[in-house]
Amino acid sequence: MRYQNITLLLVLLLIFGCREAGLRGLYTVKGKITHQGTPLEGVTVSMEPINRAAGSRGASGISAADGQFVMTTLKPKDGVYPGEYKITLAKTFLPVDSQALYEVQEYFPDFKIGAINIIPEKYHRFDTTDVQFTVKAGRNEMLLIDMTEPLIEVKPLAPNVLETKRRQIEAIKKKRGIK
Repeated sequence: MRYQNITLLLVLLLIFGCREAGLRGLYTVKGKITHQGTPLEGVTVSMEPINRAAGSRGASGISAADGQFVMTTLKPKDGVYPGEYKITLAKTFLPVDSQALYEVQEYFPDFKIGAINIIPEKYHRFDTTDVQFTVKAGRNEMLLIDMTEPLIEVKPLAPNVLETKRRQIEAIKKKRGIK
């Protein structure tokens, strides 16, 4: 009985003691991303330490409809370790309806259409971005990012491309006797 209690105590210590150990020293970082003053929704904001100190790691967040985001390191909205960070941005757009693409790829697996990042290219990589932020121990100011460069214009895929593939699928189904 005594050994069972000790074993149970050790297991509980491992579970609860280690679970929060990696979260110490994180500080809340909130921000807002806009394009020429208009909030941007669905932008992935990534922070990477400029000088990797022991225990530092990157963080990320995704903007809501009002452009606001809260950074996450290990668990949702837990914060960021103190230090200097470079920031990259990504907002992808699939130029075709995803259900239609899935149906076409079922019969034509080589038919590929990639998502396109509509954020200006200089913000895509840590070595080209000019957005930086210093996280301080304690309360941090709101990180405001207002891009003035034009977003990358993406035109939806011409409807006739998918329609041609759909007609080919119908011909395949008819030939195989599939309804």
